[in-house]
This record gives sequence, C-alpha cells and structure tokens, in this order.
Amino acid sequence: DLPESLTSISIGAFENCLSLSSIVIPKDIIEVNSRAFVGCAALDTMVWNAKYSNHALPVDGVRSQIRYLIFGDDVVNVPAYFCTNMSALKSVRIGLNVKQVGVGAFDGCSALESIEWNARRCRDCKEGYSPFAGVVHHIQSLTIGSEVEYIPSFLFAGMKSVVSLEIPANVTTIGA
Repeated sequence: DLPESLTSISIGAFENCLSLSSIVIPKDIIEVNSRAFVGCAALDTMVWNAKYSNHALPVDGVRSQIRYLIFGDDVVNVPAYFCTNMSALKSVRIGLNVKQVGVGAFDGCSALESIEWNARRCRDCKEGYSPFAGVVHHIQSLTIGSEVEYIPSFLFAGMKSVVSLEIPANVTTIGA
C-alpha cells in the first residue's frame, strides 16, 4: 500500500521485490522512475491512478509481464505508447475521466483480449491512429461502461473479433 500523498517513486525503489504481484499507483504521483520495478518477477497487475502521465517509462522493466492494467477514474491522460509491447497484457480498463488516449498506446500488446471502456468523453482518434490499431484483431471482449456519453471517432475501428457489443443508454454520440 502506497500513501496517497506520494508524488515520486525513485530508481530501484521496488527492484527485485520477487513476490510483489500487484501495485496501486496513487493519483498524485508525478514521476515514476523507469527502473522502479525492475526484477519484480511476480508483478502482473497494476492499477494506475496517476492523474497526469507524460511518458511510457514507468512500466519499463516489467513491460513483458503485466497482464492486467487498470487506469483509475482520476486518470486524465494515457500517453502515446504507454503500454507498447506489453506482450502479456490481457485486459485493460479505462477510467471515467480519461480525456485522451495517445497514438499507439497499446501497440504490440499481442495478448490483449479484453477492453473495458469507461471514459465518458474522450477525444477523437484520427483515422488509422487508434490507440488499439496494432491489436484490433486480438480483441474479443469490448465493454462500454454505463456512464459513457461519447464514443470517439475511429477508437474501435477494425475490431473484427468482437462478436457482441451493447451500447449503453447514456451514449448520445458515436464518432466516425
């Protein structure tokens, strides 16, 4: 358990914590050093509550083993390439207040099967630049949360393996 008042996690802070299987990043975190979790062989679940993130470095060192990633409801931005090459990532949850998901945020997530999309009003994606563009063929389960008001343009383009989808009553607009 990390305190909510925490603003930084330094290099090697959890290095080689071999039994650490999950971690919750508090919402006021400003910086997580790229080598904070190196060698955490059991780490497979990360709850990311940091309100603002500027780069993809916090998951370096454990990028190939995270299986479940939750972006909490305080998160505003999922940076471009944040989850790139998280080859074990099976499931991702996007929180209510996410306003932008960067280009290629999930490129190379070859095991990604499930997306729970809860962002009420996220910015549109440009055609061909969806954060899920590189993994659309793997997605089997797509859930749109009940508080979603707007489905961004091109966000789910090309997801051919999704067999059913329920659009909640709260959705007022679906982008291109």
